[in-house]
Amino acid sequence: MIQTNIPIESNHAINVKKIERQWHALSNIWRKVWGPHIHHGYYYPKIENSALTPQEILLENLTKSFHFIQGCNVVDVGCGMGETAIYFAKKYPINITGINISDTQLEIAKTEAKRALLTNITFIHDDAHLMHKLEDNYYDIMLSIESAEQYTKKELFLRQAFRVLKPGGKLLIATWCSDKETYEGKEAKEYLALCNIFCVPYMPTIEYYRQILGKDFHLISAQDWSENVKESWKIGIDKLNELSYFQLFKLSGFDGIRMIRKIELLQNAFEQGRIRYGVFIAEKSLSTTLPNF
Repeated sequence: MIQTNIPIESNHAINVKKIERQWHALSNIWRKVWGPHIHHGYYYPKIENSALTPQEILLENLTKSFHFIQGCNVVDVGCGMGETAIYFAKKYPINITGINISDTQLEIAKTEAKRALLTNITFIHDDAHLMHKLEDNYYDIMLSIESAEQYTKKELFLRQAFRVLKPGGKLLIATWCSDKETYEGKEAKEYLALCNIFCVPYMPTIEYYRQILGKDFHLISAQDWSENVKESWKIGIDKLNELSYFQLFKLSGFDGIRMIRKIELLQNAFEQGRIRYGVFIAEKSLSTTLPNF
């Protein structure tokens, strides 16, 4: 039996090396297939005649309750290649910081921000579990969009989020979740395969996040957006199938090809409802006491 709220690999240093290696291999191919936003798109219900990409529609829907007022401080944790931060830095007069442990992705992010002539954005190498380069009680908004699934110690991440957010600051988490607290037999093997191949230490349920966020944050909403985003995998796989083996190798090497060949495991897990797309919005309480995580 496998419990989904317990890491398969609890050594954070080992997980960091795996994740860095993964994104070194996959960043270019993911960018080729999904474009600069390497996260799910919002496909259902379909929005007709939109000038936005499905990935941008997802961002708009995720943050529609937020107020990006002039001069507010925003941090994007696990910022990928920086496109989410760049998108909001172009749209709003805010100060935004992106943090990531992947030097490969950070270099892409810095290059793209420079190309866009943005002066209100910064990208730094920092760990979501530590955030040691981020100030206490400083940020108005924290975004964590499809990065929390790769955090080894999710409660430690929330502790740091609580520390760096201002009282009343908002936290958005969009992450992969399991549909059950435990798996057995074939389901357990498939869960382990997904976690190992895609460098996910563990995938707790939506209920797990609801409970740990409710300890010290005020949980505003906890939702399942699986039906809205799962089309992303079919579209992504179709695009991958258009590429030759040589193109795949050139973009991702043997490590990337190994992972890409297993990508249908993710599609199947979403289609079968074993992976859920959890979306959480929480607010830091006005109290400045340390959290209870």
